[in-house]
Amino acid sequence: MGRVAKSVWSFLGFAVRLTSVHIVTYMVVGGISYWLVAQKYWVGSEKVPGLNDPTGEFVQRWLLPAQILRGFIYAVALYPLRRALLEMGRWGGLVLASLMLLVGSIAGISGFIEACVYMADPRVELFLVHLPEVAVQSLLFGYLILWWERRYALSVRVAAA
Repeated sequence: MGRVAKSVWSFLGFAVRLTSVHIVTYMVVGGISYWLVAQKYWVGSEKVPGLNDPTGEFVQRWLLPAQILRGFIYAVALYPLRRALLEMGRWGGLVLASLMLLVGSIAGISGFIEACVYMADPRVELFLVHLPEVAVQSLLFGYLILWWERRYALSVRVAAA
């Protein structure tokens, strides 16, 4: 197999692993958070206008395809950093979680800071109620993907020996 083909297969394997971890952490942590604390903001007594019902047909139809797309986009962004994150050991998981939480949700374009500047009502309470969910999901995601990548790298080295 040529060098380009190996690179493509390496990326695709990483993308599948990363997307799988993303979907599992997103669904499990998100589901728990929804049922424990966030449901009232989506469909309950304190429903925020403009939010789609997570149990409704539209969300149910697009939830999985949207998460697959997000996982693939994360893979494109993180694949070049994979080796450096692995070399950091446990800190690599924390760095990855920090990128997801701090750069993505809080400081990123369309993140919370932007919402506070550009929206008349940035829904601070909705952000705060989801913050523990996003933090836990980001930490699990960061550590689980690096755990899987370490195991995968080890199995490739063993197979090559």
